[in-house]
Amino acid sequence: MTHRLQITAELIPEPHDGGYTAYCPEFDVMTQGDDPDDALANLKEAVRGYVKVVGIKEAFKEYRHPIRESVEVAIK
Repeated sequence: MTHRLQITAELIPEPHDGGYTAYCPEFDVMTQGDDPDDALANLKEAVRGYVKVVGIKEAFKEYRHPIRESVEVAIK
């Protein structure tokens, strides 16, 4: 049986080292890639690997729905 998950992929450019960091907050999984496509492919593979290790039932128990908020920070 094939399970399909909708995950969030946060891409963070790494200006000093080059490449991108990709983060999935639902499972707290992070990886890197040379460009956005590479980072996303690596993130998908990392999530698949995580789910295989912990098992699909346990992964769904640990699945977290991120809450996104935009907040203002005052800096003096």
